[in-house]
Amino acid sequence: MILFKETKDDKMAEKMVNRELPKISKENKKFVFTEETKTVVGSDGKEHILHRIRAMRDMILGGGSIVVHKGDLGGFIEKEENLDFSEKSNAWVFEGAMVYESAHVTDDAGVSNKAQVYGSACVCGNARVFDRARVFDQARVSFFAVVYDSAHIHGTAEVCGYTYVHGKAELTDGKWTYGDITEYNCVKEARRP
Repeated sequence: MILFKETKDDKMAEKMVNRELPKISKENKKFVFTEETKTVVGSDGKEHILHRIRAMRDMILGGGSIVVHKGDLGGFIEKEENLDFSEKSNAWVFEGAMVYESAHVTDDAGVSNKAQVYGSACVCGNARVFDRARVFDQARVSFFAVVYDSAHIHGTAEVCGYTYVHGKAELTDGKWTYGDITEYNCVKEARRP
């Protein structure tokens, strides 16, 4: 059975199908791909096949506040390079979240709920991206920054430090276009109106 869903909010197509699993490098002891996939239309207008991941080791994110156990299902990534699989990294893409194209999640960062990270975006440090938030293009969310609700960070924007971007906030290419920010600590290339 194929599930196809398209919404005006997302302008994204999802398909649930089974496909051939991508190769995993021998160095990757962090996760494996499951047979469950989604197909999304990326920022390049092309379809990208994402694969659900399963943890192969225990991980503690955020100083112990978030725990991933060996065997836990994660979210969906397009390729192994989307998620740092080094031994020192506890980065994780949680169930429902998607990371694709050349985007990557590294260090002890977490992406969860229905959040999406794509393009060449990076979520790193102890950053968190969740709810329906999106980080894309060449945007970067780092250190202890948190992006949630329906916030969008894109272009060359960078959010870092102890900064919370939420609501319907939109941050892009040097300007804050709309929305809420708390603890305005470190937002590079942007100023709140």
